[in-house]
Amino acid sequence: MRKLLMTIPLIGLLLVGCTEDKEKVSQEDKGKGLPTSIQNHIDDGQIVIVNTSSNLNEILTGSRKAYNLSLMFQFLDDVEAKKDSDLKFTIVDKNGKSTTNELKYQSGEFIYSNNYRGYELPVGEFHCTDINDNGSSQLTLDGCKEPEAISNMPTVMFTASDYQAAKKEYRTPKK
Repeated sequence: MRKLLMTIPLIGLLLVGCTEDKEKVSQEDKGKGLPTSIQNHIDDGQIVIVNTSSNLNEILTGSRKAYNLSLMFQFLDDVEAKKDSDLKFTIVDKNGKSTTNELKYQSGEFIYSNNYRGYELPVGEFHCTDINDNGSSQLTLDGCKEPEAISNMPTVMFTASDYQAAKKEYRTPKK
């Protein structure tokens, strides 16, 4: 009888643990299997960068995942055609906190609104003259003057594999 009484609370704890896991999985299975908050940003036409580490060096060497990155190629095509365009992207840190930034191309100038306090970059609106797509890890801006002079300023950061997959997706004709 004593063993039975001790076993009942243990079974109850196990059942509670299983129930919580099912709820967590069911929320993440919505849409494309992504958490709802990330899926909402994607559905809103944004690039989403999810950092899987809080260590900057780890993030810079690939501890991140990009979603909807193919939008970057449309932006770059618009820039090449000298067509005004904008690109919104949300950065999600390891703890799930998200910050949305915006990069605009207007009348030959790049305007970058950085709201993200990570990556050791200043927050603010930057006016820049050039954009660089290095094809492996980030989209950067050069000739940034306001509020301070910064060269090779990273905006959208991604892995080479995310870049190649997004480029293939963008170049593949839609059915």
